[in-house]
Amino acid sequence: MAVIRVSDVVFPMSASEAIAVRRAIPKRVIEFSTGRECARRAMLEAGFQPCEIPSGADGIPIWPSPLVGSITHGGGICAAVVSSNTSFSSMGLDAEPYDAVPVELGTYIIRSDEHSGRPVSSETLTLWFSIKEAVYKAFYPSRREFLSFLDICTEVDFAQSSFEAAVFYEGLEQCRISGRFCVLDELVITAAWEY
Repeated sequence: MAVIRVSDVVFPMSASEAIAVRRAIPKRVIEFSTGRECARRAMLEAGFQPCEIPSGADGIPIWPSPLVGSITHGGGICAAVVSSNTSFSSMGLDAEPYDAVPVELGTYIIRSDEHSGRPVSSETLTLWFSIKEAVYKAFYPSRREFLSFLDICTEVDFAQSSFEAAVFYEGLEQCRISGRFCVLDELVITAAWEY
């Protein structure tokens, strides 16, 4: 995993990467280029040769074989994880400011069978939001199916900072995705993976 604090630096991008942000505002160009730089650093850390990561028509990174990975930005950082597709079939990563999600949005994010009577605060709701964002990022690339937050049912182990998620699509369970989370410097950082 690689993490870079976002500044005003625009990191070098290949032509196939830059086309994705050709009409973007400067803030988005900075986040995009910083995310791609994180991904290249994560490739190096994982023992792979850094390379370009273009975006698909839907905006998601196109990872070169044999890589899978995920890029996120939020709370003033960009981060990326990369692995071989022999270790994981997909990965998702998310970062959110710790209390970013208002409690009023709870019914759109948490299913009634998820919180088990646990009080829902902005902090716990942000955690569930981040978990479901990471799960979606792990789910979507291989399936190209859109999900709502309520299509994802999580079992969160707060003591172990881990979770299991069942993903439902059109009422049927499609897969299970595992993950871990941490709170670091007022950020919730969540990683999800599918074997």
